[in-house]
Amino acid sequence: LGFTATQESVFASAGPGGFRHGGAVTLVTTLVYGILAFLERVKANEHFTRKGAWRDYFVLAALTSSGMYATNAALRYLNYTTRIVAKSSKVIPTMLIGTVLQGRRYGLNEYLAALTLVLGIALFTMGDVDTLPSFEVKGIILIAVALCLDSASGNFEERRFFNVPDPVHHAEVVYHANLIGMGMTCVGMSFSGELWVSIEHAVNNVASVPLMALAALFGYLSVSFILLLIRHYGASNTEVVKSMRKMVSIALSMMLYPKPWDWKYGAGAVSTTIGLYALYSIKRRKYLAAGGGSMEAAK
Repeated sequence: LGFTATQESVFASAGPGGFRHGGAVTLVTTLVYGILAFLERVKANEHFTRKGAWRDYFVLAALTSSGMYATNAALRYLNYTTRIVAKSSKVIPTMLIGTVLQGRRYGLNEYLAALTLVLGIALFTMGDVDTLPSFEVKGIILIAVALCLDSASGNFEERRFFNVPDPVHHAEVVYHANLIGMGMTCVGMSFSGELWVSIEHAVNNVASVPLMALAALFGYLSVSFILLLIRHYGASNTEVVKSMRKMVSIALSMMLYPKPWDWKYGAGAVSTTIGLYALYSIKRRKYLAAGGGSMEAAK
């Protein structure tokens, strides 16, 4: 909640024209994540060890940094609240990718609950079309790409780092993924010409940099707990938990940064809430049916 509230203030500070330096936010975020993860590894005396393979870290870095960049870039065209709602739908591609990568199977009732989520996101998007002057289809494309990349990274983390005989510590995963991701982001921004523009913006708007760093600090704490959730309860369950948290974020976003109200926002919120609660209920029944001793049945 601290992450979304702080980061939204960065994007809201640009006014009606919108914040156009999503790459700078991505770069600051990966830098702060890498530093904090390194300090956590030093504290645990693990900074000279590495369990994960470099190949896996390069794949994970490509997925996470690209997903973060696409999410921030989408905010040039989408309302921040719609961004939160859209990210709530990540449970859908996570389930689909989990079926392909990890051989998991989901029932019809789970997919129906997921489709209810899709309806909620569609309604929120339609509300943005009606009320947000800067809305463009590019935003939908970017956020859809980000969802797929984020879902793939969650399943990849579970399969390659956590669902193994000797699980990797979450700080090691965050450190290596963001260290490599920061380099990838710099290269990509250099080719697009955004790197120098972002540096110029940071120099001319010094106050925005600490705000980005504070958002990244909250984000790091969030990511650490998310990775622990994936490690113990699986990627799909983690997305349900995160989606429920995002509903609270939406309510706070509406209160702290008011938007022109539209009935589609209300209907979208109701539909999203129903879908999330249905998924939670289904997974809880699976867990109890398995005797409540293991989360594997509910993943």
